[in-house]
Amino acid sequence: MSKETENIFGFEHPDLSIGHLLVRLSNLHQRKINTELSKMDLTYAQFVLLSGIYWLSMQYDEVTQIMLINLTKSDKSMTSNVLKTLIAKKLINRKEHSKDTRAKVVSITNDGKKIVKQAVLLVEKLDLGFFVTDDFEVDELRVMLTQLIKKNE
Repeated sequence: MSKETENIFGFEHPDLSIGHLLVRLSNLHQRKINTELSKMDLTYAQFVLLSGIYWLSMQYDEVTQIMLINLTKSDKSMTSNVLKTLIAKKLINRKEHSKDTRAKVVSITNDGKKIVKQAVLLVEKLDLGFFVTDDFEVDELRVMLTQLIKKNE
């Protein structure tokens, strides 16, 4: 039995929609990574922020919450909530900035450094297994995604 509802979409099947495919791919990717990170008691969001703090710490003496938000393009409220969880897990510290009392400085604890090093190795391995295929070069995908991000930011 078929419904007689008018097709208002520009395609005959959801898998012909680039947006739909991108959402499906993103959900699959996050699900696989969350499954593995959960074994380390981390979520993907926690990993993204923890690794972002580590990345910024390689370049700056003080990493602020705003710097982290700008790097990860995360929502301010979500970032604050996830950072509270990372603080409770004793993976990061947060304090007031030495010169700007409105800014919060975040830093990784020694336990956080151990976890993020393991997690980065895990996620990079998972990414290779997820994105690498014989059908195209992963560098081409990276370039294409980067171009789309720049176009739409």
